Amino acid sequence: FIRKSIDDSKTMDAVIEEIENGKIFDKDSFSEFFRKNFRIIPNISNIPECSENSVQNNADTEGTVPDNNSDDEKSVAENQDNKKTADTDKVDEKKPLSNTEVTQHTASLWKYQPVNPDEPETNEEYIINSIHLPYADIIGASVRGKKHKHDGSDRDDWFEMRDIGEIAVIAVSDGAGSKKFSGIGAKVSCKAAVEAAEKLVMKLHSDGNYEKTIENISAPLNSPEFMNGCGVFADIIQQSVIAAYDAVQNAFEERKSRYEYLEFLKRDMNVRDFSATLLLMITVPVNDEQFVISCQIGDGMIAAVSSFMPCSEAVKLLGEADGGAFAGETDFLTSESMKRRETLMGRTRIARRKISDILIMTDGVADDYYPNASQLSRLYTDLQLNNIIPVRDNPDKKADNDIISRIPEPVSYPWVNDNNIEIAINYSSEIAQSCGISTEDLWQNSAVINAAREKLRKADNISGEKQLKTWLDRKKLSADNLSGEEKLKIWLDNYVERGSFDDRTLVVCSLSGNRG
Repeated sequence: FIRKSIDDSKTMDAVIEEIENGKIFDKDSFSEFFRKNFRIIPNISNIPECSENSVQNNADTEGTVPDNNSDDEKSVAENQDNKKTADTDKVDEKKPLSNTEVTQHTASLWKYQPVNPDEPETNEEYIINSIHLPYADIIGASVRGKKHKHDGSDRDDWFEMRDIGEIAVIAVSDGAGSKKFSGIGAKVSCKAAVEAAEKLVMKLHSDGNYEKTIENISAPLNSPEFMNGCGVFADIIQQSVIAAYDAVQNAFEERKSRYEYLEFLKRDMNVRDFSATLLLMITVPVNDEQFVISCQIGDGMIAAVSSFMPCSEAVKLLGEADGGAFAGETDFLTSESMKRRETLMGRTRIARRKISDILIMTDGVADDYYPNASQLSRLYTDLQLNNIIPVRDNPDKKADNDIISRIPEPVSYPWVNDNNIEIAINYSSEIAQSCGISTEDLWQNSAVINAAREKLRKADNISGEKQLKTWLDRKKLSADNLSGEEKLKIWLDNYVERGSFDDRTLVVCSLSGNRG
């Protein structure tokens, strides 16, 4: 029944994970659904594939819901009531699986398939990049999701970054999973957006207006000068989004009559086959603060992090995931409204404050840390715990050897690409629970974070540091010279969250002068 009711492209395991995590039904409504339709109460932690006969068998062993019109069902229910006392000990023994036990099992079920060779245009399985500015280190990675690896489909995320003097421009995009050429849309939109932004900033220089614009965005926030400076950058970012829109339209026009694309599609092509989101961000250092302007089309998230502030105040969201006309939908760059300035104005956000980091991500990461306002601090801590970004030392927080002694071993899962290799990952939620502290306490406890980082470095199967030897040898890398973007890629490719199997893309802009 589930197989017939859910999109055929999903595996049974993927469907079960979505059910368990409330993405299709929450647990209560799912149990009620089965109770009404099959007269059984399912074991949510281990839902079996069941035929019509096995449904009856499950009803005999797990209990039925009585119906006033059925003497047989009354009899079964009475028998079950008589057995309740005798079976109490057995029921007590059936403890629900822990989150780690469930993810350990499901992680081993994913298989690896190369991208379908019939696809006329494909993306690399991974892309990484970095930029090093006087005031910031920017790293980015995009990885093919578990579901794409499992069914042989292509990665449809993309990102681009560009440094224009002291200005950094970052674009991130997620192609619509149901659209055959969405990966092309994601790629061309990112490239067009950063190229347009670069040209417009360089025009500010050539026109002699750059210095005045930077001076204006440095003015008091309530001043006319600041508003004028914001207007200049708003025009730049919105023109860049429109350039991305045009690039997707051009990509469609260039391919709509080509045989290899139509043969793969098995129908006439539509521009919506290139549907993708777009998150575009421009940042400029201003005295001891950072000026950030962003424009977001679709889901994903952009956030500024002030790691020197308390956990509850440290994250400021700089975007909002768009919703479509119906629940569960998102808007895409291919919508004609996205070339109108009035539409883009409502999606443009501006901030100027002292921050330590900026995070830009597709929904493959953002959804794993939802709700973003409260959970992106956990993402930031996970990046520190896995040696991807620096740790802000907190001299006010003294090392507690008792807490440090309770730090658990990193959690290891099989690598989807090769199940013989296990990759160890630190999880802030696991560490906080084992140490008997809250994630908020962990946020400000640099001693615990550093101890966990060291434990990860010394473990036998580390995310790119000692294990993955075969992989490292192939890449001619050593454990000691992995770059930040390589570490980010390995982490994105291997961290495990229940119900998470999409492409993952994350760009981290660490502002070295503003770490508090």
